[in-house]
Amino acid sequence: MCDYYRTLGITKDATKDEIRDAFFEAARRYHPDSNPDQETQEKFLGVQQAYEILIDPDQREEYDASRSMGVEQAAVEIESIYSSSVLTRLDEPQRVYTMVTVRCAEDPESFKRTPANICLVVDRSTSMKGDRLEVVKRNILKLFGHLDQDDVFCLITFNDRAEVVIPPTPAGNLLSLKKMVSGITAEGGTEIFQGLIRGYQTLSQSIRSHESRYLLLLTDGHTYGDETSCYSMARQAAKEGIVIQAMGIGHEWNDSFLDRLTGISGGCAQFINTPEDLHQILSRQISALGSIYAQQMKFVFKKPEDITVGTVFRISPDSAPLIAESPISLGNLELRQKQVLLFEFLVPPQEMKTRRVNLARGEIQMELISNGKHIQLPCWLRREVSDAPQEDPPPDKIMRAVSRLTLYRLQAKAHAALLEKNVAEATQYLQSLATHLLSQGNNQLARSVLKEAEAIRKNGEFSKDGEKNLKYGTRALMLPSEIDGNGN
Repeated sequence: MCDYYRTLGITKDATKDEIRDAFFEAARRYHPDSNPDQETQEKFLGVQQAYEILIDPDQREEYDASRSMGVEQAAVEIESIYSSSVLTRLDEPQRVYTMVTVRCAEDPESFKRTPANICLVVDRSTSMKGDRLEVVKRNILKLFGHLDQDDVFCLITFNDRAEVVIPPTPAGNLLSLKKMVSGITAEGGTEIFQGLIRGYQTLSQSIRSHESRYLLLLTDGHTYGDETSCYSMARQAAKEGIVIQAMGIGHEWNDSFLDRLTGISGGCAQFINTPEDLHQILSRQISALGSIYAQQMKFVFKKPEDITVGTVFRISPDSAPLIAESPISLGNLELRQKQVLLFEFLVPPQEMKTRRVNLARGEIQMELISNGKHIQLPCWLRREVSDAPQEDPPPDKIMRAVSRLTLYRLQAKAHAALLEKNVAEATQYLQSLATHLLSQGNNQLARSVLKEAEAIRKNGEFSKDGEKNLKYGTRALMLPSEIDGNGN
């Protein structure tokens, strides 16, 4: 948790005048006009946040109370930056974007790795037959070598029923089970719930404490009629700290379904287009298992009824849209990673008649995986209201994030227009997307967009892999390397 008193260089019994004087001094030192480098800008934003909390009696009281309960002992910091320093009192709605960063400040040297429990649920329906299934089996065998000795691994396959191929087994004993993987064959239909429920049951029966639990789903097709059951199971999994991650192979899988399914537990869905994609994603997910600091992380909040949460998008560690209602499941907090969330709020005119607008008031909750301790960190998202318009430009990070979100939305609008058989409108959205991409230097993705626009104009539909290439290509623009200004 941030020490706002230390940020401003004041004592805990500082008066309002002392807080104000310390802020003005720090603001002069770190203001972007005088120090344009990124590190100094972030310090300036930290000073602003500290001042906003401590100068307000209600917020200062809550902050002090959270410190007295020992919350500051958790190695977690929360920072918020906004697209507007103030809201202007107008007779029209206003959009406010807020970027919330939750980071672990634990010393890596003192961190002790906790074991992981991984259940891989693999689609073996008829459509997986041939090279596709062989690639999956080869990558499962490679996976064995990346697991720690204390990890437990389980493999389940499914078509219209589920089968446990490898029961929960310590990683050190997996090499003797290679033949079990080699014997997997493809046949039958696709009922994802069959695989999910068996995987969930396996993980929920684990009696080991202080372990991270993952259900990794790999599929290439649609499921029909059991979506509601899948969502219900995902909600139960989220309550137990089981994170569901999904990997879709090829172009026929239902990305909307998997986005919602994984979002319920704080996971995400990813697009597998090549064998290399599968290897990289599995390797990255397994490498993260040894650095889980907290699990069951979620943002529980309340907001005024007439304020709308338009979008919640996770930027880091994986970019993905989240379900914009409380509680928002965030999955696990990794030691060397940070969770970065972008919120979009629509504020109606009546809310701006007050001195301050509470966008969302709540707390970040999580369970420390080392000892099972539950912690709650206050997280209030609010803005002052003024008759004078905002003079300072929005922070660069917010500008880049909103710009990338706009690109992601353009491809979504093209998809929606095509569902309505409106080819001209879909083409127009894609041409606009390509123009924006070219202006930002994303030439390769822009060429892919223009290629899809031409395919739609000629055939009235995306090319074979076109829709998912654009969706996940624009989603990748929301990754930290892009938002922090290190991308193309």
